[in-house]
Amino acid sequence: MGDDIQPDELNRIIEAGQHFGFPYCRRGEILDPEFGSGHDCADYIPPAKNLGPHVAALGMKFYTSGMFPQNYQHQIFVAEHVSWNRRIPIGYRVTLVVLDGNEAINYKVFAEGWLKGENKWGRPVDVEVMYDGNLLNSDDLAGVIYRVSYAEASLTEPNLISETFALHLNFPNPFNPSTTINYDLPEQTLVTLSVYDIMGKQRKTLVNQTQDAGNKIAVWDGAIKMRQLSQRLSQSQHDK
Repeated sequence: MGDDIQPDELNRIIEAGQHFGFPYCRRGEILDPEFGSGHDCADYIPPAKNLGPHVAALGMKFYTSGMFPQNYQHQIFVAEHVSWNRRIPIGYRVTLVVLDGNEAINYKVFAEGWLKGENKWGRPVDVEVMYDGNLLNSDDLAGVIYRVSYAEASLTEPNLISETFALHLNFPNPFNPSTTINYDLPEQTLVTLSVYDIMGKQRKTLVNQTQDAGNKIAVWDGAIKMRQLSQRLSQSQHDK
């Protein structure tokens, strides 16, 4: 039915026996070309909200804890996995369905970045609200679980700047087409970040410049396929 005609649906069940149209009616208004003959979309309950087309929304959760601000209370987080058969990929994100009482009034992106052009390094699968209010998001491509927390930023507390130089494990692992490398800088410094193969030969320099303090990200595009990579971060008098 095309790239944009068939959205995922968010449906609201209030009693047993409700029928939301599948496979006869799509989006609450379009009869399926194969199965819709002899059916009328008016006979079925329309979606509470149409989501993105082919996003494969695998998990959803109402946010019921107190960590996030009031405008997130009792709203719906949705893990959108991947559009495997869409010419322009979509998904690879966590979205938010905004409710006004029992009515879904808005649908927007909450967290994204796992898809960069045709570069895919994460696929959200499910979301879970922890007892302390943290929001967990599982990822079956990188094989990790992300934790999303909320805290008021303070201009008097530099809590977003690391106190030490640190080079973190890359993800996904180097067997993937690309990998993301995170590192922390406690101060402004000259940074060189290079990628080496298993024989110790330098294959690419990702960063070679002066950078301000903070958490930094560099992406290795694995156009050259190697069985094993290592990375080296150098800054002024420090090596990692």
